[in-house]
Amino acid sequence: MTNQHASTDASTDVFPNVFQRVRPWLFFLAFAAILFVGYTATNLEASPAQSTVPPIALKTRLTGPIDSTSPTEWVVAGITVHITADTRIDERARQSTIPGGWARVIGQGDGQGGLIAARIKILPPKHFVGLRGPLDELTDTAVVVDGISVARTVTTKILGDPQPGQDRVDIRAAIQIDGSLLALRVKKVGPPDDFDDGQRDRTELKGVVQEMTDGPGVWTISGVPVTVTDTTQIKHRVGPIMVGSWVEVEGRGDGQGGLTAREIKSIPMQRRHKLQGPLTELTDTTVVVDGIPVDLSPDVRIKGDPQPGQKVEVKAILQPDGSMLAFEVKQEGRDDDDRPGHEVKFGGIIESMPATGFDGVWVISGREVNVVEGLTEIDEHKGPAEVGARVEVEAIREADGALTALEIEVKKDGDTDENDHGRRYVEFKGTVESLPAGGLIGAWVVDGRTVEVSQHTRIKQENGPIVVGSRVEVEGWKLEDGTIQARKIESKDGNNDDEDHGAKVEFTGHIVSFPQDLIGEWTIDDETVIATEATLFKQKDGPFEVGALVQVKGVRQNDGAVLAFTIKTESGE
Repeated sequence: MTNQHASTDASTDVFPNVFQRVRPWLFFLAFAAILFVGYTATNLEASPAQSTVPPIALKTRLTGPIDSTSPTEWVVAGITVHITADTRIDERARQSTIPGGWARVIGQGDGQGGLIAARIKILPPKHFVGLRGPLDELTDTAVVVDGISVARTVTTKILGDPQPGQDRVDIRAAIQIDGSLLALRVKKVGPPDDFDDGQRDRTELKGVVQEMTDGPGVWTISGVPVTVTDTTQIKHRVGPIMVGSWVEVEGRGDGQGGLTAREIKSIPMQRRHKLQGPLTELTDTTVVVDGIPVDLSPDVRIKGDPQPGQKVEVKAILQPDGSMLAFEVKQEGRDDDDRPGHEVKFGGIIESMPATGFDGVWVISGREVNVVEGLTEIDEHKGPAEVGARVEVEAIREADGALTALEIEVKKDGDTDENDHGRRYVEFKGTVESLPAGGLIGAWVVDGRTVEVSQHTRIKQENGPIVVGSRVEVEGWKLEDGTIQARKIESKDGNNDDEDHGAKVEFTGHIVSFPQDLIGEWTIDDETVIATEATLFKQKDGPFEVGALVQVKGVRQNDGAVLAFTIKTESGE
């Protein structure tokens, strides 16, 4: 009993002592727990807001003309853009922002049809307004992207079956008379780094170098003429490239049975010669790939059902005369762009066009393409769209398999009869002083300038019929003799005409004089061009120097000078 009582008394004395020793630690732990709970609750409350801020690659992108600016708010293509302390603005935009110029805004929807800007960058003018972001809603009359609503009509092209709440889309839109946006195309897009580099229809040749030059010139590789230019990349991967070396050539058909090389690299010796690219034609005796003909062996194997426009691989042997003889033609795997609603990109030579105007069926390297007014953009800044011109095409595949062109861009190396020497792209407005007798095809005189109008000139008379005395806007090329070769003429409403002031101008010409630091007054052909801190200078195709060919984009000022958005050197002389 005594021992039991002694034990009980001892334990009674011990617990108070232990409690006294650990009590400070209990208070500390309790205080830490309170802090932890408070911190966790705060972060749990904040996390939804933080999760709504996407990384920069997933933010919404708006590209359009600048309507107005202020320190806290811009309006771009009619959409309110909020400027915050965190907005990063291109330094050129801070120094001189010109309403009428173009900008790209990257940001996040404000929930009220506007954007909170993260970045703003000044761009050269574009043909269409662009909007890319998460698709919120898609109805018969509207497309809503990140809270920004764009009108839609029955003519709006929907590509890739985008689903609201799931997909991101890219919208190409036009600005309507009331300033609102109308979607011309809504395209489902993949991850931010999923882009088409324009090389999907490239042509590849693996063969033996038979003839070569020391510099730019025409090589012969497995019987195929290959044009090597100043920009062709020569890569000595396996060993030095010389006559007898095996090489891989990447490029595009030149429209004359050969290739223009983007890259040539040495490779190990191969068993077979190969040619890969879009099929132009397949007959009983010849296969033509991107305009390059190869003879067929009598025992040739045809794999699949290759059709013009589809990608094929040709395997061949070298004949005693140095040309290739194909023993196998294989249809490459079906691409997404063969399915209805998908986008197709390819390059080629214009083989035929409608008899008058542009609207209708074009044949480009064996492929029929429908050109639709109001939907198809024809970019002729590097030359006229005519039979023989080299072009790049962006189109969509219709349900019946036909191709409808969204954009056709003329490339400089496509002019087979003449190059761009002596021509520059011009736009101007003026009064019609005389017209051809009996119609509109022939020589016009507009403000003292002779304007040649052909059956392919687009003549738009929505603002009234064109007669002597009408105000018109002319786009085309100025030839060496001063004549304007017109690509488009549009009647203008004389009551609202801006007399050229503030009109957008794009042209190419030769530098006569320019300031040493580039900022100031330039003379380009007979045009006075003003460059500011906001002007974007590009010298990718050579340095600025007297006599250099340059492209200018800007706006016409009251004194007739052009205020430049962009001045860049051009190649191809």
